Amino acid sequence: MSLQNTPASERVHIAFFGRRNAGKSSLVNYITNQAVAITSEIAGTTTDTVEKTMELAPAGPVIFIDTAGLDDASDLGGERIKKTLKVFERADIAILVTTPGVWGDTEIKVAEMCSKRKIKLIAVVNKCDTAAVEVSFLENIRRYTENILQCSALDPAGREEFMEQ
Repeated sequence: MSLQNTPASERVHIAFFGRRNAGKSSLVNYITNQAVAITSEIAGTTTDTVEKTMELAPAGPVIFIDTAGLDDASDLGGERIKKTLKVFERADIAILVTTPGVWGDTEIKVAEMCSKRKIKLIAVVNKCDTAAVEVSFLENIRRYTENILQCSALDPAGREEFMEQ
């Protein structure tokens, strides 16, 4: 069976979680090097999960899953959050996207769900080009995972480091 014909159930599912406007969709586009997800400065642009199937060296066949923000307080926010939480049922790897200085109940909930389900967790501090990342902030994240990347989805220079994780 070729990599292109690998069934979805046999692919590694890599899901992106976090708050609205943390840059989840931008990171999916960044990693895939394609315009997979719509992005904008407007919080809540992603309203449904977006999936991209591809081959990722050296991991092989994967499915990237972009999700709606877990802090959506809009009229439909509860429904969006339910759909996002269902993605945990099939995630093999969770990418928790945050921004410098932002770590609270939303991020802790994702980390705890990953721990409970034994899902590998990678924390990505996105938008590092907009603010400094404090050592104490990183130490707080390390309470939940040692896998931490700092990047900007707008800077292609960090793409290779991200792919190595």
